[in-house]
Amino acid sequence: MRIFAFVRNQTHASGTSMALVGAWLRPLMAMLAGVLLASVSHGQCPASWNSVPALPRLNGAVRAISSVSQGPSFIGGDFTVIGDMFVDHIAWRPHGTSPWQAASGGTNGPVYAIASISSTQFLVGGSFDIAGGVPARNIALFTTTTGQWSALGHGTSGRVNAIIVSGAEAAAYVGGCFTIAGGINTGSVARLSLANFEWSALAQGVSGDSASCVNALLQPYPGSPTLIVAGAFSTAGGIPASNIARYEPDANAWAPVGRGTNGPVLALARAYQGVMVGGEFTQAGGMLGTNHLAMCNPLGGAWSALGNGIPDVVTAIAGDNYPIIATSRAADGGAGTNLWAVTVFPSVYAPPAPLARGPDGPIYVISSPGVTDTMYGGSFASVDGDSSIAFLATGGYRRPGSNQEPWAPVPAVGFGGAAVRAIALARPGLAVVGGDFSRYGPERLTGVSLYSLYSDALFTDSYTQIAPGPGGSVNALLVPSPEGIIAGGDFSLAQGDQANFIARYSFSSRTWSSLGAGVDGPVFGLASLGNQEVVAMGGFALAGNTSAANIAAFNLATSTWRALGAGLNGDALAGVVRRSGELVVTGRFSAAGGVPAQHVAQFDPATNTWTSLGAGLGGPGLAALILPDGDLVVGGAFSHVGTVAARNIARYSFAAGTWSNLADGLNGAVRSLGINASGDLVAGGDFRSPDGKNAVARFSFASQAWYPISNGVPGSVSALLTLNTGTIITGGTRTDLAGLPQATLADFSDGTPYVVIEPALIEICPGHNFRLRASASSTRATHVTFQWRKSGVPLDPVSFPGSNTVELTISNAGDQSGGLYDCVVSTDCGSTISEPAEVIVLDPDSAPCQAIACDPDYNQDGNADIHDVESLFNIIGSGDNPTGRDPDFNQDGNADQGDIDALVNTIAGGGCPY
Repeated sequence: MRIFAFVRNQTHASGTSMALVGAWLRPLMAMLAGVLLASVSHGQCPASWNSVPALPRLNGAVRAISSVSQGPSFIGGDFTVIGDMFVDHIAWRPHGTSPWQAASGGTNGPVYAIASISSTQFLVGGSFDIAGGVPARNIALFTTTTGQWSALGHGTSGRVNAIIVSGAEAAAYVGGCFTIAGGINTGSVARLSLANFEWSALAQGVSGDSASCVNALLQPYPGSPTLIVAGAFSTAGGIPASNIARYEPDANAWAPVGRGTNGPVLALARAYQGVMVGGEFTQAGGMLGTNHLAMCNPLGGAWSALGNGIPDVVTAIAGDNYPIIATSRAADGGAGTNLWAVTVFPSVYAPPAPLARGPDGPIYVISSPGVTDTMYGGSFASVDGDSSIAFLATGGYRRPGSNQEPWAPVPAVGFGGAAVRAIALARPGLAVVGGDFSRYGPERLTGVSLYSLYSDALFTDSYTQIAPGPGGSVNALLVPSPEGIIAGGDFSLAQGDQANFIARYSFSSRTWSSLGAGVDGPVFGLASLGNQEVVAMGGFALAGNTSAANIAAFNLATSTWRALGAGLNGDALAGVVRRSGELVVTGRFSAAGGVPAQHVAQFDPATNTWTSLGAGLGGPGLAALILPDGDLVVGGAFSHVGTVAARNIARYSFAAGTWSNLADGLNGAVRSLGINASGDLVAGGDFRSPDGKNAVARFSFASQAWYPISNGVPGSVSALLTLNTGTIITGGTRTDLAGLPQATLADFSDGTPYVVIEPALIEICPGHNFRLRASASSTRATHVTFQWRKSGVPLDPVSFPGSNTVELTISNAGDQSGGLYDCVVSTDCGSTISEPAEVIVLDPDSAPCQAIACDPDYNQDGNADIHDVESLFNIIGSGDNPTGRDPDFNQDGNADQGDIDALVNTIAGGGCPY
């Protein structure tokens, strides 16, 4: 085993897009109000076309694209040459700026589909019978680390058009123009196990009156077990299905998607309203005027038109807030206008329209390798240039009417009810919203208080009901694990069953259940102690059958309640757990566990005791947050902390045991807190600027000052959620035109870049090389730059290769190489600094470094083989030593033939020579 660097990964939450299991997304209207008043000046972030770097002209069409984040990119199609290099229908490059290269002989026929199993293994489908010199019928596996091709059983009897990988099932679905896969009858779609590469049928598959083909495959949302299959066929599983059908793996059963289409389907893409469908049809769901483009709900079978569709055959779609649609020819017969976009909000509707100046020929495939870049492949000569593959930076496209303002009400039709009171991140990209509302827009949802918010970096927002939820107000939400959520509030039922003031929802069973006998009064706050105990805070005297004064803990494993000491003598409204495990609670009380504590106190689970935090607060606390440095911030309705003036928000240092204010504070109650992507504190509440706006603001620790966040939001902010994408989601209430309370939700993003992959700590042995990597993106920017620093000092790219790229490389590490490294990520919208990563240079005599000395992998390519012998021979002969290895492998004091003999023996299975 090679021991080279020891990496400790850091995990951070993200705002990656996902959707709720077992539900379908309803569309939202998106409207914007006001003028941008942000205190930070950001540059413009326009959309623009650019040629993909280092891709010379191809001699044929691009029909397949696959890209792994910070990993390999592949293109496949009809071409056999890139520039002056023969590539035989497929080419790849290790990462974004590397040269394109042939894939070890390629295939002897066109490639139509490429899908990644991992960052090193890729499934390739098309119309061929040889891949890399290996007999392989229409589908094969390519491994980048070895450059080897592998056949997948007997392959398929005809062309492969589409492949998707289902990670949850450890399987790939393969569609095309075949009837047999792996030697068994499958129809035109089959499943390939990734565990043993065995083929299986999907019931009877799909078929047609004569020949049938599957052109597109899609899972309606990430992690969904459901498979949408589309192409040219008339039956699915023996059931009539016109060109599109739904397959449920759990039941091994097929179902039609409404009345389907009257012509072949060529493209599918997720969109917040359902699945967007494109192809050669003129009718979808039996509706006239759905020319080549329509929207369907594959779970319910309903179809909807998108204006009058698109004038020509739709060949590719990429779905987001502004779905991008490609057709087989230019819309007006001219060059560069065959790319379209459509916006489909219910009342703010933009029909399909040409988008920018695109390629001068048909596009066959659209792929999104990152948040800001979308790649297009097809058969064209130029995109304002001379490449036959290009990408469009989509970050500049915004919601209708949002040219000036990044805030947007979500949704404008609003919720029926008084307020949004809680927002929690259920998983990356998926938030849950709770409050005291019972409808969404005109639709009544009696007794339902919870909705999911599908919000990603491209402003794709939608809601769906989370089963029949609590029949009353939801005041607090908690996600103790990825399996489900906890809701607390003022209700007695959940999904029709008894659930006294607190309940949990399971994503797997899609049901609500009680937490034992619940509590006997409203729950205002929730926290997790991290040992399967959920803490409920509120105004109650009993938890289950246990006396518990306003606070109690429920064990999810044993389904039992317990009191937290003697509890509190008043309502507990909010709480937060410190990294050291103590629980901090704030609310309306003057004693905790019998100890005087003014509105804030700390509970130690290890000793079951309460302590006060200094002199406490001069009024009730409504929100609490632990800062990255470990300090506490409390927001509420107070004017002082002890003898220190502090308007409605204050900071407590556990190290010093003292309270301090945050500048002049805010002129109204603070009800919610968060930390944004730049490390600033974000507060929401009842406060206002002199012009009557805001209700949300940020505090800069660098300047020790408060700033508005754009134009703010109307009314009061009771809940907020900050994402590392830079997006801020706020929920609250305002007064409508009739003078009644109206629940509100809004989100904000200014395009400041965010770090997707943070650099990680490395322990390295002297003389060896190491790499630090940081990946970043932006909701709007068109170009991201990187600058690595050590101890805050920028590194020179001449002396430190890669210091202005995603990956910094340090060769021949020495004592001077140790220290803290970070990366400044910049766009035309702003800058963000990554988390610092420590590099520790180990003692050369330490056990890990001694193990490296006996490691036979001299060239550090991951394999111990003849290439390592060649590398050592070259080093002993005074050749280059790129890995910095000591050539004295047998440690006898000489670098000679004896070291080569010892290395050969070790590679052959012998022991360490010393």
